[in-house]
Parts: sequence; structure tokens; C-alpha cells
Amino acid sequence: MKLLTEKRPLSSYIWRGLNEGHHFCPTCSTPIMRSGYPGNRISINARCVGNIDVFTLEIKRYDGRNEMFPGPLP
Repeated sequence: MKLLTEKRPLSSYIWRGLNEGHHFCPTCSTPIMRSGYPGNRISINARCVGNIDVFTLEIKRYDGRNEMFPGPLP
């Protein structure tokens, strides 16, 4: 993923750590991304990416109940 506009701070709802959580546009509150997955993965709101038809994307489900550490990270 490469940002094409200037980098601006996102508003964030963070729990369990310093950087993990839901990140939103500070102007319109659109959810942009989610961080804190194992392996430093992130999820991106595909609706925020130009020229993508979200109805044609393959869905890969993430099982947060079984794959994410409970409570504070070890």
C-alpha cells in the first residue's frame, strides 16, 4: 500500500498497546485501517482505495477470537 497524499495524523481508538487499534480520518471519521494483528499485519478499508470495486474482492476472514492474543500482549 502506498499513500499518494500527504501524511496526516489519524484519529485512533487504541487498546492493549501503543499502536494497535482502529484508525479514522480526523475530519470525517471514516475508518481507514486497523492495526495490531499478529505479524504486524494491518487491514485497510478497501472503500478508501481508488478504483476498487469492493463487491469483486475475495473475502479472507480473520478469526480474532482464536488468533489474537487476549488482553495485554505478552
